[in-house]
Amino acid sequence: MEKIYMDSKGKKPKKQTFLKQLFNDKGSMLALVIVAFVGVLGLMVFGLNQISFAVNTAGSLPDSFVSKQGDENVMRLIGTAGYMDNGTFKTTDPDKVQQGVLPILGFYTDGDIPIFCIEYNVGYEVGRTYTKGGEIKDYGLIYLMSQIYPNKPFKDIDGEELDENIQVWLTQSAIWSYLYESGDTQNSKFVDWNDKVKLVFKLYNNDGDDVIATDGTKTLYQAFGIDTIISKAKEVKTNVKDLTAFLTVSKASENISVTNDNKYYQTDEISIIGSTKAEFISKYNGYSVTLSNAPEGTFLVDEKGNKYDDLSKMSPTDKFFVRIPIKNVNDKNKKFGLSIKGNFEMYGANMYVSDAKQKVANVKLINQIINKNLDVNLDYTPEVPDTGMGVAQTIYFVGLILLLSGVGIVYANAKPKTNE
Repeated sequence: MEKIYMDSKGKKPKKQTFLKQLFNDKGSMLALVIVAFVGVLGLMVFGLNQISFAVNTAGSLPDSFVSKQGDENVMRLIGTAGYMDNGTFKTTDPDKVQQGVLPILGFYTDGDIPIFCIEYNVGYEVGRTYTKGGEIKDYGLIYLMSQIYPNKPFKDIDGEELDENIQVWLTQSAIWSYLYESGDTQNSKFVDWNDKVKLVFKLYNNDGDDVIATDGTKTLYQAFGIDTIISKAKEVKTNVKDLTAFLTVSKASENISVTNDNKYYQTDEISIIGSTKAEFISKYNGYSVTLSNAPEGTFLVDEKGNKYDDLSKMSPTDKFFVRIPIKNVNDKNKKFGLSIKGNFEMYGANMYVSDAKQKVANVKLINQIINKNLDVNLDYTPEVPDTGMGVAQTIYFVGLILLLSGVGIVYANAKPKTNE
């Protein structure tokens, strides 16, 4: 970052650096050519305006795909549900235990990536071309899918991941259950299954073979924490309507001061805070700043007066002040804006659509931009004292001193000596 020199009372001016001397002498043109060459070479090596954040996008859906389904004999699992007896879960009464609860067969892309349906009321077909649709704004659904397969696979008591067909059943049933309970109209027909699904304690396949079962004292939803995840997802849906709450832009005050060298107006300190309190936000990677309608020569500095040269890569902890050249402020630009873009790594998703068929989704970590704006008002012009002297004034002043000194010397030498 370039150091912006600030005058301070009682301190001597700083000695010019080698670079400043170099650019002030006859070699300045050669130095400019060298710096320009190095700059161009750097751009060729490191890339133009290169901004990237490492995100694990393995398994992300492509922009389009053809739908298919898994092997029905292997993938389709069916539930066995227990019952509640005075608030206690039971699995022992054959007249109350229900078989054949919610058969689920896994669906995939033609690239074998699992996809999950978000509209139980609408049919799903294989061999259909799906394309990326609108962004999903239900952050409860995003949270839910970030906490289950394939983002966080279900594991047994030994820490081993469950078979994929079990993962698919648990995940798909959890999605439909959440959407039904949160009032999604395209999942209203899940009413026939919701209570039963939450009481399933065993899954079996088309051949009647048991695939997984609890010890009979818990449901699968209880054993793998799905009830808790759904409950939390509904809280997220209620509390998070958009993402702007996770980026805070604030000024310490509205005060505008003048720098010690009387060249700039300066705002009070501005802070940008990115929150990662939401469970679906993985990381805050800093922010970028864009000035709009600002007087020419406006720039940002840190607490020590160092200029920020690259506003596209501000770190998460950076705070700054805005400096505006006094000579460039006029009535037309006494108000200008800062556009802040917070860079977050978080879970997000687009729905995928195919004609009138069921929409599907696959949540993955993405780079998300959250936008906030801040206005800077120069509602008054602080009085700027003109205490400096220009070069010509300095020359005249020094000349006057020399002239007066010379007159004094001549007068002293010419004055007749007094006879004693």
